[in-house]
Amino acid sequence: MSNINPITENSNSINRPFFALIPKFINQKLLIISIIILERLAWWVLILQFPIYLSQKGVVGGLEWSQTNKGYLYAMWAIFQNLTPIFFAFVIDKLGQKKSLLIFLSLILFSYLVLSISNDIYLIWFSIFIFSIGSGLFRITSLKSFSEINIFGKFSHNTTSKNTSLNWAFYIFIINLSIFFVGTPLAFYLKNLGWQFVFIGCVLLILVNIILSLNLINNKIDKNIEVISQNNKVSFAGVINVFSDKKFIIPILLMSSFNIIYLLFYEYLPNFIYDWIDTTDLINNFGISNAYQITTNLGSQISYEWFYNINTGVIILLIFPFILLFNKFNLKILPSLILGLFLVVVGIGLSFLLNKGMYLFFGIIIYSIGEMLCNTFLLDWADKNKKAGQEAQYFGFLNLSSTIGYVFASIFGAYYFESIAEKSSIISQIKGKSNLILNNISSDINLNINLETTNKLWIELSPFQFIYPFIILGIVSLISLFIFHLITKKMDK
Repeated sequence: MSNINPITENSNSINRPFFALIPKFINQKLLIISIIILERLAWWVLILQFPIYLSQKGVVGGLEWSQTNKGYLYAMWAIFQNLTPIFFAFVIDKLGQKKSLLIFLSLILFSYLVLSISNDIYLIWFSIFIFSIGSGLFRITSLKSFSEINIFGKFSHNTTSKNTSLNWAFYIFIINLSIFFVGTPLAFYLKNLGWQFVFIGCVLLILVNIILSLNLINNKIDKNIEVISQNNKVSFAGVINVFSDKKFIIPILLMSSFNIIYLLFYEYLPNFIYDWIDTTDLINNFGISNAYQITTNLGSQISYEWFYNINTGVIILLIFPFILLFNKFNLKILPSLILGLFLVVVGIGLSFLLNKGMYLFFGIIIYSIGEMLCNTFLLDWADKNKKAGQEAQYFGFLNLSSTIGYVFASIFGAYYFESIAEKSSIISQIKGKSNLILNNISSDINLNINLETTNKLWIELSPFQFIYPFIILGIVSLISLFIFHLITKKMDK
């Protein structure tokens, strides 16, 4: 295990930053956490608004791409964001924290700048390509840095099993806390100013992040890391070494279904809510203020962004109670992942299968608990299994399941969503058949249909069937993960 500590302040192993804008008394751990939070805030603004900006029909200023075109873009994004760290994570181990963060943040900044000044399809593809590389490598750098931060006792690679899960619970907690109070309100506010302001806001967040990164302490490379790196072949050959660790890799592969559903939640559910979900029951029962509503063809509805704040709110409230409870009863990582995946499947099903706001509300709560457990214990799984000199590569291999899940959900999900769940596509299908009449829904309907007609389309054409194959995939993964757990449990005895 590498004994390099990126936040050590021993004068014998550091150089003070050349361009220091922040006073020396600012704690380096706080800087690292702030850098992680700011990048995630910009990411959240993008991930929340991008599906609507790209493909939602009838939205002022939107691009109105087809779901298939959006799916291809997301597939490319997923491939490069998730595979680049697998093959190039060794660069992070060799470059060190500060250089890596500055390089990758610069790539992210360039991408947001391009998105802020152009809506040309080729420039959007180019900017997302650059973004995917920068974002993927930044995330692995930040995970590696955070894994070595002193949050609960000693550094995480020396802590007890209980403390590593608490470390990652804290990581997820601070990100979701920031998103809840800043990210979602900021995304809502910037969207109301105009789509270009969404990307300008992201540019400003990353600029601040680069300034903070300039003030990180420069570590001299520990000579031991070179020996460790040579022994563990921290290079492309090291990728094979990690992949051959079957006990580590198999659960990662099986959790691809979680990443499939994760992408559905963030890429397709916003469009589905906009098209189909009637939230007037929540407005009437809870007296939701007009400030949280938007006017669509369905009338005054709760804006989709606020449903995602339910997601972050649940995680903020429950992550520490759940992790402490699991630690108290010594629940292992694999059973925790099985429970998390089960809740994710139930939650996403409830969110898509019924078109009333109350069902969506409870579906998101259930899904959010599952997402919280899956993300926490996947990070914990990599942290506990990582080997000396290959820390970034082990975290990078978490992206293997993300690649499989995101690409499948992007391409197959886009085609399937456009075929049976996107309202504008369904309307086009009906309009193309002049003699088609479904329960008083005639071929002269248009995109500006009201809530009553939408409810008729829901009953007659069943767009909720979109979620069926993904629920089945989730169940198959649950069974497979359970069997793997039983096998490894028996082998460990």
